Amino acid sequence: EWSDAWAEYDKNGNTLVPLRRDGKSGVINVKGEVIVPLVYDSWYEIHWSYGWDSYKNDVIVGKDGKYGIISKQNDILLPLEYSGIKSRSYAPYPYLIAAKDGLWGVIDCRGNVRVPFKYEDINLSDNFSDDGLYAYKENAFWGVKSTSGKELLPCEYDIIHPFVIEYFVETGYWYVSKDEKDGVLDADGNIVIPFEYHRISPAYSGYDLFVVENRFGLYGVINDKNEIILPMEWNNIY
Repeated sequence: EWSDAWAEYDKNGNTLVPLRRDGKSGVINVKGEVIVPLVYDSWYEIHWSYGWDSYKNDVIVGKDGKYGIISKQNDILLPLEYSGIKSRSYAPYPYLIAAKDGLWGVIDCRGNVRVPFKYEDINLSDNFSDDGLYAYKENAFWGVKSTSGKELLPCEYDIIHPFVIEYFVETGYWYVSKDEKDGVLDADGNIVIPFEYHRISPAYSGYDLFVVENRFGLYGVINDKNEIILPMEWNNIY
């Protein structure tokens, strides 16, 4: 009679069965006893990320248009008072992107505000911390700030994904899009590679090389002077 059900173990080794019926989610144990009542309209499990490790137990739940966080033992970890909570596949513990009155900010899992609720959208890297960087959307464009309020990229780009911040931390370059074309900036915002490629990614070589893709899906390699190292004629480059 269930539309969805799966078995899991809690931290004490007891079997729990998160399930869904008639559009509502909750948890029972194998004896059929209700652990979390089936009252939640939405149910999204958080994979907290600790460096390379991940831990899954807490759940973002929604009810009557409000969202919070519970454990699968029905502990209320974050009250259902947000208009939205979202998490990437691996959330940088203990931070979450949340919304109040339709505007997004960053909170920790105790509800402390780390970035004010003032943006149209926010992206976090896996390595976000109290002194970390975040991408924000304002007036339909994206920029990057630090949690101390320093602006690293002006709010004028089409989209800034979480991996853009991770690339910057690793390589010192910003990989961003403008007018639906990819380009590369240095740490000071100067253009290294002009906005003329369909997609750009780092070559991870340590020699300031970039893998580029054209609109036909062919790949090549250029250097930090926009000089061709490998012509754009390959189906893929590893």
